[in-house]
Amino acid sequence: MKKLLYNSCDFCNSHHFYNSRDFCNSYHFYNSRAFCNSHSGSNSRSFLAACLTYLSRFNFLPANISPLGSYGFFGGNPFFYFLSILAFDFFKGGFYQGFLWTYLGFAAYPFFAFLAKKSFKKQLLFLPLASFTFFLLSNFGVFFAWYEHSWQGLLSCYMLALPFYSRTLLGDLFFGYGFLLLKQVKKVAFSRVSDYNVL
Repeated sequence: MKKLLYNSCDFCNSHHFYNSRDFCNSYHFYNSRAFCNSHSGSNSRSFLAACLTYLSRFNFLPANISPLGSYGFFGGNPFFYFLSILAFDFFKGGFYQGFLWTYLGFAAYPFFAFLAKKSFKKQLLFLPLASFTFFLLSNFGVFFAWYEHSWQGLLSCYMLALPFYSRTLLGDLFFGYGFLLLKQVKKVAFSRVSDYNVL
């Protein structure tokens, strides 16, 4: 009787162990697959956004108004972001003297996005701050390459660049804040649908 009891216990324990292990393995498998699928979907959306951003810069919009900065801030994929910039500059001759400062300015968008994380208030604040940083860095490259290295040359460079900055800022705010608005509308819509389903 004791032997039968111990055998039964051993069977139950081993059966429980294997079932638990099978459950953990299957749970891990499905979670991994879900993560890979979501990651792949995110990359696909980011690549599509990069292509659309790239095409939008071929004179489809007014000069210096572009979704590029907003894509760099919200796109979530710096690789595709810089790839779209490199591809455009390659075909349009954007590798002028001092262009490295412009690329450093482009890096301000994903940098400030990293600082903002997912905070709505920080995103509202840091997007125009990224635009201003791009203005400072890119035009410092222009000053360094093309202007007399004096306070008068520096002031003249930035004063002449102000109309371009205003358009860049306008494009960043239009596309960036438009994206944030759509996200908030989507969030409110989903919350209302969830409340309706609960009722």
